[in-house]
Amino acid sequence: MSKIPATLKGMVLYHISPRKNRESILLHGLKVGKEPSGYGVVPTVKGIYFYHEDNIDIIYDAINTFEEFDVWEVSGLLGKNAVADEDSGAKTWRKSMQSHGTLAYTANITTKLINLKMTITSHDKQLKLQY
Repeated sequence: MSKIPATLKGMVLYHISPRKNRESILLHGLKVGKEPSGYGVVPTVKGIYFYHEDNIDIIYDAINTFEEFDVWEVSGLLGKNAVADEDSGAKTWRKSMQSHGTLAYTANITTKLINLKMTITSHDKQLKLQY
């Protein structure tokens, strides 16, 4: 994995969500407190979960979980709202990114900070998606 910076400033992260959530995300952004979309075990930390671009395992896991899903690109996040992904076992978001390539974010994210990067469909799955 590439070097993880000391702050989130300038860092681009990615979020996966089922395609059915697209319109809501485009209108309202990403919201803390929403139930997870079916990816993994329900976490105890209420947050929005992100992955680093080097963590392509997340894409392959999502391919096996969702029929269609969107990959959202997010930048401009504040480090004070970042925490470790529980699955990483790490105590800080930086260590979580280093060990698992993931982190949780405990604040809502406005539409100004997000961009729809790509949509993965069942057709893409059949092509053995190269990310």
